Order: sequence, then C-alpha cells, then structure tokens
Amino acid sequence: MKQTKQILSTGQKAFNLVEIMIALGLSTIILVSILGVFPIIQRSLLDTDNETKAGLLAQSIFASLRADYFDDADLYGMKINLNTESDEKLLYADNELNISLTPIPGKTTFLIRLKFNPSPPAYPKPPASPTLVNQLSMIIYWTPPAAVLPDSTPNLNKASFTGLIAKAITKS
Repeated sequence: MKQTKQILSTGQKAFNLVEIMIALGLSTIILVSILGVFPIIQRSLLDTDNETKAGLLAQSIFASLRADYFDDADLYGMKINLNTESDEKLLYADNELNISLTPIPGKTTFLIRLKFNPSPPAYPKPPASPTLVNQLSMIIYWTPPAAVLPDSTPNLNKASFTGLIAKAITKS
C-alpha cells in the first residue's frame, strides 16, 4: 500500500496558536467590559426603586395628616397639633414601607425628617387668629444597599417633598 501525504494547496491557510490566543484575549477584554456595566445598572435600578418608595411614603404621610384632626393629628402614634407645631420630627420606615417612631433593628431603610411651619410665607397667619394652613417640608433619606456599595462610607440619598395641610376638620 502506498501512503500519500495530503498537502494543503496554496489557497488554504490554517489558524496558528498565536492567532487563537489573540482572539481569546480580545474576547475576554470585551466580555469583562460588558460585565462591568451590570453593577452600575443594578445600582441605578435600586436607586429608582428607593425613590419610588420615598414618594409613596411621602404620599402616605400627607394623606394621613390631611385625613385627621388639624388640632390633634395622630401620625403613626405621634400626636401633632398643626395649629402650633413647628418642631422637627423623625420617623423611620423599612423596605416594606412600614412606618414607625423608632428605628426597626436590622430593617430600617428610610429616615423621614418632618419640619412643620404653622405660618407658611404664602399664607401668613393674622395676629390672634387660628392657623388655617400648615406647611410640611419632608426629607426622606435612604442608604444605598450594601450589596452594591461594599464600602462603609455614609453615602445617603434623599428626596424632598413640601406640601400644605389645610384646616378641614376640627375636634369639638
């Protein structure tokens, strides 16, 4: 039997090891670059989620105050007289939007800072007359999730809300 060697014609070329290594290196660089974008997208989605929850918390607090007595409002167990209230108040909320007067150990995500103004600039209170409007300025703070930002630097995000609460119901 006669053995014949197969010879590549001059038109065909094979890949050598160097070319394969260069292709793999470029593919790895491109893949790592694409994967590096995912944490940025994840943080953006979580920030958007927290901004939405902050808006829902603000709506809940405004609705609770507007639905209660102006002279003796009950805000999640905190008694507030909107005729005279001008102190700063703090509330806390977890990720399921449960609001409380004290931090919830291991669950508090939001810090809610309330500032009341019984004489807002657009509605000055006449002397010796009852307050008819109270301006509520609210700032809701939250921290980015630890899974996204592993460092422990205090990097708080916040959303600000302002609204008027008009005297509609009074206790007799």
